[in-house]
Amino acid sequence: MTFTTDIISGFDNGMQKLENFHPSFFGIQIGINEKTHKVFQTEAIIIGVFGIILTGIYGFEVTVMNIFFGYPVMGAGIHLTTISTMAFTYVYVSWQLQKFQIIKIRNILYSFIISWGLANGLFEILWCLAYETFHFNMQYLITLPFLYDRPLETYWAVFRNVGWIILGLIFVKVFKTSGKFKVKDDLKMLGIFKSEEWKATLVTFIMVFAWLFWIYYPLPFQVVYGSRFPQTLYFKQIGLDVYVPLLVPNLGVHLTNVLVKAIHFFGIAYLFTPSAKLTNLIRKVDST
Repeated sequence: MTFTTDIISGFDNGMQKLENFHPSFFGIQIGINEKTHKVFQTEAIIIGVFGIILTGIYGFEVTVMNIFFGYPVMGAGIHLTTISTMAFTYVYVSWQLQKFQIIKIRNILYSFIISWGLANGLFEILWCLAYETFHFNMQYLITLPFLYDRPLETYWAVFRNVGWIILGLIFVKVFKTSGKFKVKDDLKMLGIFKSEEWKATLVTFIMVFAWLFWIYYPLPFQVVYGSRFPQTLYFKQIGLDVYVPLLVPNLGVHLTNVLVKAIHFFGIAYLFTPSAKLTNLIRKVDST
């Protein structure tokens, strides 16, 4: 057995043990069953709708940190629109997997890894790279902390999101060769499940175009640092490791942020999730 085979075998065994684990507390049996993934879908929809409602009440700039933790800097932290986007992406992936009878823990884990992990990690890395490149003329991902005067905390975002990306790609690879189905051949695009490559290419093109639109934003906006990739919140350095927030409200910029984020998340979900048109590339392994 190879190392990869051992990982896949361990993955399948672990998933099976979790699905068969049904402890009883005070006569009430709990555990993961055929309906558990649907409960998570419902909860994700509620979270997504709740985020939209709160955004409508408090505005686009408000974040989770502002509302629930009393953080005073408006716009700093995870935006409610981001939470809604991740929640609805989770639902989309879960529904797609459900079409293949991929339910229970595999459905929940894969949907979470793609929406809250891989898609989010890729978005944050691209955002960090674009922000630092177009506003501070440096390559954020390859500049080491000790080679430039930046607080170590700013690099935690990079390390964290790279970790999410690596975990997501590993999970995709393991998932493709285990569980309820196997992909007969590796498609040309790494990790892509789609059988119609032109659709995958079109989705990728739309994602790239959306990012370029944000970077070369054609509408008026207040220039703070660079003239590309406008934001509504900047942090101005006033001393060594001392930054103050600078809020620059702009409805067009924030709507662009939200739209690009939605296109990116659902694009990644589309590319890395099986579709109903994949039947010529898969075969059922078992019916349980």
